[in-house]
Amino acid sequence: QVYWINSTAGDIQFAADAGALAAEKVVAEYRELVIIADAVVLSLSLFGLLVFGVAIVVSCIPSCQGVGTKLMDFGRKVFDSRDNVAKQASAALNGLQKALPFLCVVSATATIGANTFSAEGEARYVGIAIPLPLAGEEAAFPSDDAAQTAGETIGEANQETAKQTDAANEAHEKMQSSKLEGYLADCGNAPNYCMSERAGRLARLSGTQNPQFSSIELWKFDYALARAQAYYAARLAQEAPANSLLAEQVKSFARTRFYTYAKAQLATGYAHTDSDGVLDAYFPLLPRNNGDVKRTTLYTERVYPVDADGLMHGTPNCPDYREAGAGGHGSMSDLDAGTYSSCERCDISLTTIGKVAAPSTSVDNGFEYHYRIVAAAAERYEQASRDYRDESADAKNSANQAFDLFREAMEALKTPRLDPKPPGRAGCIALAFDMSSHAVPGVFSTSLVAGEAQLQPRVALSAATLASEPAEQGNTLIAAFLERTKQHTDSTSLGGQALGVFGGILTLWGDALLMYSEGTEALTKGVGDFLRAIPLVGSTPLASWAESALSEAIRAVGLQGVDLSTPKPVLVNTAHVIRASGSEAFGYLGKAQELYSSLPGSSSGTLAQSTLDGLLLEVERQGGALLEGEFTLFTLSFGDLPFLPRIPIKVSLPEQVSARGKNLLSDAIAAFASLFEGGGSSVVWE
Repeated sequence: QVYWINSTAGDIQFAADAGALAAEKVVAEYRELVIIADAVVLSLSLFGLLVFGVAIVVSCIPSCQGVGTKLMDFGRKVFDSRDNVAKQASAALNGLQKALPFLCVVSATATIGANTFSAEGEARYVGIAIPLPLAGEEAAFPSDDAAQTAGETIGEANQETAKQTDAANEAHEKMQSSKLEGYLADCGNAPNYCMSERAGRLARLSGTQNPQFSSIELWKFDYALARAQAYYAARLAQEAPANSLLAEQVKSFARTRFYTYAKAQLATGYAHTDSDGVLDAYFPLLPRNNGDVKRTTLYTERVYPVDADGLMHGTPNCPDYREAGAGGHGSMSDLDAGTYSSCERCDISLTTIGKVAAPSTSVDNGFEYHYRIVAAAAERYEQASRDYRDESADAKNSANQAFDLFREAMEALKTPRLDPKPPGRAGCIALAFDMSSHAVPGVFSTSLVAGEAQLQPRVALSAATLASEPAEQGNTLIAAFLERTKQHTDSTSLGGQALGVFGGILTLWGDALLMYSEGTEALTKGVGDFLRAIPLVGSTPLASWAESALSEAIRAVGLQGVDLSTPKPVLVNTAHVIRASGSEAFGYLGKAQELYSSLPGSSSGTLAQSTLDGLLLEVERQGGALLEGEFTLFTLSFGDLPFLPRIPIKVSLPEQVSARGKNLLSDAIAAFASLFEGGGSSVVWE
């Protein structure tokens, strides 16, 4: 009989335990809502900042100032959306907090009633659960004023960056066109006329002295200068008269002087590019006519043989020179000054020298013709590269100012996240009652045991609180929420628009949302993927630099993911919950605990009706009016862009709450009242 009584009496404890867990599960679900809301609010702040960051990068893309301005406008709309979401979510969460005690009570009442068990089928369980503390603290999202304020200054810096970027791009285009012109004249036109083709044909250069480059990316001005230096050295070494005629002897001597001069001049040339991409080059120009010759040492060098009669010859092989005998040497300037007369047979004159360079420079089958094109292209490239360096440095300076503001704004978002303190944060205490009596089976009747014993109405007390269950990788609340949101946006037609830079904008927000759980790594990866999807990013060195600078700025801040351990209700000792709560309801629950503690020792105790009446009235006052089946926590929207949808985030209440919560609570109150036989008396529990 003792065993039967204990096992039958103990059934209600399971109902009380289930009620406590059901009540605290409501608190756990509320905390999950807070995590989602806080993640969305933070992600919108990050999203707005990331859009600003992308705008900085876009400002470093030539002719994209308009796109950068639109991105800044969109970023501001994201912050407006963030403020609206924070306001809506705060109001909804605080309103839900007031209803939380009611929801806990109704959930526990329904669960306790559903767990009614008796072998004879005579039991009827009713119960409640009281969240401790009974009142919560208002939820307030951390400020992101610093992030929003940064937007204006970033926008101003971006405008300056865009201007400097366009100037840098203009210089870069000049660099590219000059390099292309130089490349084609040096070797890009092969096998047609160009320096490499002429060097191979005229000087028989090949191999490393006359290299070929299949693309402009592989070619440098340095290579053209080296080719020219090798060319004139080879022409000088190979120079010889084509025949024994005196006229040819004179031309050969003139060519020798020209190639000797050219070799010496080309040796003073140089071309190299520094780490900033600036070309420092000097391509010596060779004379192309009589006027040019007069400005060189070819005009003043005394290398022409003068005979004893004062005649100047074009070659020592002139018969008249050998016949008259040597008398010294003279220059073209001496000849023009009348110091000497020209040999009639040699017919030497300034024109003799001028004719060596003129044809080769004036027509495209001459080496000097293409060399001069390369030299002019190098000069333009040198100036353009300096302009590009200076304009790029200015653009980087203004972009760095924007990136500094971006980093500071992100640092400001590292404040502690929203820490919810709802009713029931210390736990929930459940009271379960069996409203019926149970006759002890007659089989136990003996001379020692009463035959018609009754098991009187029973009470059980239980408590539950929240413990943390580690989130599984890739299976967090945030990941699940993002997947549901993605399904919503996927179902929204974008109409096949060519959205350009805005095409993957919601994906960028998703990466900002994942940062809440995964930290900086998710953010940098998402931004990198988004930027690489923009065709023009990387189109210039400045744009590539800006892309890297943005990722580095994000990594430097080092945002850490938030602990997304899932709150899970677990059973605990009732006293722990009462001591941890510090709630107004402590007085009521303290009496309940005293009653529960007194039962085993005395087999009787008293529960004042005023205790339950006061508690239930407080619960109903705080939240009993919230009986809608569904309400909107907040609505996501990103301004008036037609391809970005409005996404309402709704919360559905359990059916037992929305459909019959009020009746459940009323029935429970009536059942409790019936226990006290008219109000002021007390009931002895056995």
